[in-house]
Amino acid sequence: MQNKVVRFIEKAHADFLYQHIQYICKRLPKVDTDKAGIGNSHEFYSDSVGEAMLHFLLPKIENVYGKKLCPTYSFWRQYYKDQILPFHDDRPSCEVSVTLNLGGEGGYDWPIVVDDKPYPMEIGEGVLYRGEDQIHGRHPLPYESHAQLFLHYIELDGKHYPEFKFDRRPGLYFKKNRP
Repeated sequence: MQNKVVRFIEKAHADFLYQHIQYICKRLPKVDTDKAGIGNSHEFYSDSVGEAMLHFLLPKIENVYGKKLCPTYSFWRQYYKDQILPFHDDRPSCEVSVTLNLGGEGGYDWPIVVDDKPYPMEIGEGVLYRGEDQIHGRHPLPYESHAQLFLHYIELDGKHYPEFKFDRRPGLYFKKNRP
């Protein structure tokens, strides 16, 4: 599979998701520490709207990827000026990943870098990549804030199915402590 930038949703849909995240960010405190090394940001594991997107976009993502997939989990994060996403690879539940650009305050184009190649995106576009196998991250955010939705899957006929189906939850929309 080659990494691809794909228009997954229209701008109006991305704006809806962005406003949803902004509503939550105004009501919840920032997270001080995170296992990924990002502190002082807002984030949410298996938000019901993110889980709906995980399921809603599955046919389109399968079409682009070329194989049947099983959803594992959704996750969103709002980053703030000068924050980075440290370069890393992901756990097995992120065998196939999409990072979806929802925009930000003061800008919208904050490329993800996958295997040393930057992928700029318009609002509503996402990059499809193999999160478990490819090193990815982001350089310092040059504007005030940026919201990103992450959608994760495993191959239905792959090495992680069924163990990591729904990220070891009973189904989508269930909460659990992240490993």
